[in-house]
Amino acid sequence: VPGKTLSELCKMISDCDDEVVMTFGRKHIIFSFGDILFYSRMIDGEYIDFDRIIIRQHKIYVTLDREDLIAALERAALITEERVAGSVRSHVKLQLEGGILKIMASSTNGSTYDEIEIEHEGADILIAFNNRYLIDSVRACEAETVRIALSSPLTSVNIEPQEGGSEDSEDLFMLLPVRMKE
Repeated sequence: VPGKTLSELCKMISDCDDEVVMTFGRKHIIFSFGDILFYSRMIDGEYIDFDRIIIRQHKIYVTLDREDLIAALERAALITEERVAGSVRSHVKLQLEGGILKIMASSTNGSTYDEIEIEHEGADILIAFNNRYLIDSVRACEAETVRIALSSPLTSVNIEPQEGGSEDSEDLFMLLPVRMKE
């Protein structure tokens, strides 16, 4: 189902306590709730084999407080949101050093620097992300602490809720880093 369709549907059902009934056709889907019928086309094609592209064995693991990370990233968002040639750039750098995560961002608007205490296994690393994507991924984790698994500055990162060390958690958010200019 197209993402825009789901976005609109979520807005409509957020105020509704009725049961949502989905009816599938060959190329279409109908959502019915209350006295509303919501009709959409379905995307034709095979869904990607996501198990094949998600890296499960990383070399570096970080566990930290979710709210502390969100607060630091939101402060960085005040600096990083800049429009250049019609596009928005919002990169933030994360540097792992020992038991500290350093969050850095700079733009023509200024710069920001934060430190958060973390539990860290593996080598130290410097990696950059689109700040908005990183904030959205961390917000989607509904736990007090999050676990970030990474290997290098150019490979995907897994972000998941830390629920008492549970290895079989079904919530997993994969995020690709951005290439840093030296």
